[in-house]
Amino acid sequence: MMLVSSTLFALLEASRFHQIKGLTKLQTQVALESIFAEYNTHLWEQYRILACNQEFIEENIENYGNRQIIENDKGTNFYQFRVKQVELLGYTRLTDGGGDAFIQAAAGYMEKNVLQETAKVIYNQYEGIKNIQDGSGYSFQDIGQAVKELEKSEKTQESEITDEGIKESRENQEIHKKDVSRGTVGKGKNLLEWIESIQEKGILSLVLKEEELSDKEFCTTDKVSNRNLPEGYNPNLKSLDWYSRILFQQYILTYLSNYTDEKTHTMNYEVEYLLSGKDSDIENLKGTVTRLLAIRTAANFLYLSNNIERQEQAGILALSIAGVSANPILVETVKTAIITAWAFAESVLDIRTLLTGGKIALLKSETSWTLDIDDITTLNDGYPKAKNCKDGLSYEEYLGILLILQSDKVTAMRTMDVQEQTLREMYGDKSIKMEDWMIELKASVSYGYHPVFFSIQRTIPSWNYEIVTTGEFAY
Repeated sequence: MMLVSSTLFALLEASRFHQIKGLTKLQTQVALESIFAEYNTHLWEQYRILACNQEFIEENIENYGNRQIIENDKGTNFYQFRVKQVELLGYTRLTDGGGDAFIQAAAGYMEKNVLQETAKVIYNQYEGIKNIQDGSGYSFQDIGQAVKELEKSEKTQESEITDEGIKESRENQEIHKKDVSRGTVGKGKNLLEWIESIQEKGILSLVLKEEELSDKEFCTTDKVSNRNLPEGYNPNLKSLDWYSRILFQQYILTYLSNYTDEKTHTMNYEVEYLLSGKDSDIENLKGTVTRLLAIRTAANFLYLSNNIERQEQAGILALSIAGVSANPILVETVKTAIITAWAFAESVLDIRTLLTGGKIALLKSETSWTLDIDDITTLNDGYPKAKNCKDGLSYEEYLGILLILQSDKVTAMRTMDVQEQTLREMYGDKSIKMEDWMIELKASVSYGYHPVFFSIQRTIPSWNYEIVTTGEFAY
């Protein structure tokens, strides 16, 4: 009977062991899921990011792991086991990878809202802008260089011609003025000097009417992007592809404010902050407008360079300014400067349209072009704007292109800057830190158990048995 009983109890204990092993695996997964169910509601409600606070994570796993046993600790449960030790094998903080983890979290949410076909269209727009910038070949230095060359040419002529030559030159100039009756042509190199002076003025005064701008400032130096951030342990980060970048761009445009879509956040121009990184709304708007002007000037320069009629107009104007020198190289230099000035002036009108809710095409056509060469110097007369293009891009869409052109890590860290500060002010909790939140965890949990069939107790010298199981969870 003793041999039969021992054999029976051994079989029962072996069966119990396998059952406990399965239960510990299940209990570990339940513990992790229970912990991650306690996600930060503030972050979710405002920005749709799921993350849980990593504080006391090991203690919480132990508490959840033991909860079932504590509730059934009256000796009636044959599958009793307890958590002995918890070891974190790997975890990913929201700030890991210089912001890559945050991008993955945001892109994961937006994947349900942005179709891949839509994302492809947006990415093609980015490619279009990049090609325009690479192929335009314009430079604002062309204007200053042309003015210097003209001044140098004038001084050379003054020093070489005789009194009779001076008289003849003046007579030729008078005849030339009669031949050239168009407004800006008659102003000679003053056009280029005027454009130079315009560029030296405040950029916002060029593109905005006199209106009240946001005076909010990012006063804290304790920004996410300025802190030494702890890294997660063995974080599982995927490489970013074009689709993830577009999803993250769309996330930013949806949940952060900008000049044309202000929200009740720490700063009114948050997207502009991502692009400029300054501590005030006004400085961020100024930096963003400057970058938009550069993009639009490149696109407009490319259009003018490929338009034969407008090239001829610029050539006539250049000849009227530099033709007296009889230097074809100088004439060509002035012509390039005029095209650059024309493209810049049209770009100012473009930005005015964008800031007032209109749309501007990436590359203009004859019908969508606004500014005649005669009207360049009337840029500040009133508040003229470029033609609205129904099929063009809005201010927000141009911001999206600038975001794609920028480093993803810089964008991610600055996004967390404004989100953290907004959450602190909105909920009155200065302890909120983005690096304290986890989005992924892998843990090893050691469970202890003891046999309950007494025949086994006599043959085994130790009562402390151990089962180690692993579990992982990610949003």
